[in-house]
Amino acid sequence: MRSSSGRLLGMMIGLSVAGAALWAIYSLLGKVHNHKKSKQVESLQYSVQQYRDVDEAQILFVQASTIDPSLEKLHAIALVGNDAIAVAGDRAIVLMDPTGKETGRITLDEPATCLASEGGNSPRLFVGMKNHTEVYGLTGEKEASWTSLGERAEITSIAVTSNEVFIADAGNRMVWRFDSSGALRGQFDGKRETGGGSSFVIPSPYFDLAIGTNGKLWIVNPGKQRIQNYSYDGNPRKAWGRSGMRVQDFCGCCNPSHLAIGPAGDFVTSEKGIPRVKFYDRNGKFAGVVAAPEVFDEDTTDLDLAVDSQSRVYVLDPGAGVIRIFERKSPKGGNSETES
Repeated sequence: MRSSSGRLLGMMIGLSVAGAALWAIYSLLGKVHNHKKSKQVESLQYSVQQYRDVDEAQILFVQASTIDPSLEKLHAIALVGNDAIAVAGDRAIVLMDPTGKETGRITLDEPATCLASEGGNSPRLFVGMKNHTEVYGLTGEKEASWTSLGERAEITSIAVTSNEVFIADAGNRMVWRFDSSGALRGQFDGKRETGGGSSFVIPSPYFDLAIGTNGKLWIVNPGKQRIQNYSYDGNPRKAWGRSGMRVQDFCGCCNPSHLAIGPAGDFVTSEKGIPRVKFYDRNGKFAGVVAAPEVFDEDTTDLDLAVDSQSRVYVLDPGAGVIRIFERKSPKGGNSETES
């Protein structure tokens, strides 16, 4: 008869063999899983890469120069007067002439989120902070600090006419309308459904607006991947843009991230996710690419835009810490007859 110690030893040997077998099976399954996961990652990377690639024939602009504004954490760009440049970063605004030579520097109490300038012989800078707007002269004096838009406010864009100031507030999902002295004239959230409008869908703090060459107000609805035209009191008129992975479409959860309108009424847009800058005619029809994704670091965001009187496109590149200036390769294409 087998002793109890012998039976115990046999059981231990059996369990060890079984454990080794299970471990071998687990390791094998793990290798299979990791192999499949690796293949899935490779497949996803390839899938994304094919949408990053741009046909050279679609690239209408060439990078003419870069400007280093000597700032870290670049936030915003605007053109002032005769194409002078204002750039916000850190807790300062640097003013430069068209060649990039610094002509002034304004110290801020907190980082600016966006910039805009009014026209005229003595233009002022409208500086968006997190929840309020400040107004500065070009010599650096603060002329005004407007009332706060509330604790939830997150100001992301400002557009200015001769007597109107529009402020995009991603936190409240609202566009605020002020006069040039800071008096509130109204606000709207885009919820009126007539005329092609829809409520502002803002999944992340990207919410831009711009004034067209004939004074029309254009607002990016990033969650809808659309650019919408509104009257000054918030009535929707028309819209263009669609979601998709093709180069002419806007991909991801919330694009385009930034918008600028050139002197001929053409639209320039930038995107995050797949960082690129594109060019549309004044009817919103895709014309071509200003800057392909290969120009930027892969994870670059916040490509703020400006267009000067010669239709040169200024792209703020926070990843590289520079302003990239692009010129049109050819004057042909990209324009049509109806103004924006």
